[in-house]
Amino acid sequence: MTDTFSANSLKILQKSPVEFEKRYIHGLNFTEKNEEAEVGNKFHNLIYYFLKNYDTKKFEAALLEKEKEFFENLKSSDIMNFILSSDKKYTEQAFLIKIYLENKPYYLTGRFDCVVQKNDEFYIIDWKLKNIPDNPKEEIQTISYALAASKLFMTDKIKMIYYSLEKSVQCEAEFLSSDINSAEDKIKKIIEKMRKPE
Repeated sequence: MTDTFSANSLKILQKSPVEFEKRYIHGLNFTEKNEEAEVGNKFHNLIYYFLKNYDTKKFEAALLEKEKEFFENLKSSDIMNFILSSDKKYTEQAFLIKIYLENKPYYLTGRFDCVVQKNDEFYIIDWKLKNIPDNPKEEIQTISYALAASKLFMTDKIKMIYYSLEKSVQCEAEFLSSDINSAEDKIKKIIEKMRKPE
């Protein structure tokens, strides 16, 4: 039995406890080469270096023409101007938080692509290569990341922003105190599916 969950493993557990057990308990899973994931990783690295003020010209030169267009659009976007104008920003920050279910500790892990602090508000920005959620507030990733940010930054004012590199569009979800409590309850209910499979 596992005690550590990512947003992806929670999503699989919510959908199918049997598939979750196969993958995460027994380690039975076929991995296929995923070109889209490789391109996504390339952009995550490039954006990280750009936000850290490293010289990214060589990285940019290696991009395909369409990818260069995506990156140029991002650099001149409102979301990038918002990030660059902030006093505090955290990029590619891994997290591990503890939650309790019936006095047993469970861990939630992941990585924020970017977190921006403006006064007492925190904005979690997540880069997507193509599609962004239709209903971001209900996404397991949003719920997990908002809960993690609330604990790590000790705040109840969080916005999750998804940005599509290919489409140059974004969507967002706001979380306040009651939403954070609800997020933790939703995660606990998903974990319960592992403890009491359907």
